[in-house]
Amino acid sequence: MDVSRHARFDDVVHDDDGGVECEYHGVNYEIISGDRKFFVRLYDDEPGVGAVISPTNARTCDDARELAEFMCAKLGCRQIQFYSPSIGAYRLVDIRTLDFVDS
Repeated sequence: MDVSRHARFDDVVHDDDGGVECEYHGVNYEIISGDRKFFVRLYDDEPGVGAVISPTNARTCDDARELAEFMCAKLGCRQIQFYSPSIGAYRLVDIRTLDFVDS
């Protein structure tokens, strides 16, 4: 598993009046594991938290455990979020089991 690309992002969402509605800052990573690509995002305002953006079924992939370990070791993640289809949003998982953490 390796980081093939990473890029800084600074996204600003404007409201209808031209004001700033919200801002997102951080780093996008593309992580390669064999033939599979994972897209991971770390936000500046949530240090140590990584979100696996794609694929949305990443938590159930065979290499999900390896991905979580890689994110902790190489990206400094202490918490990881995966997409939860049951609620249609990203949720924290227990890093040891990859089970979703109750909110």
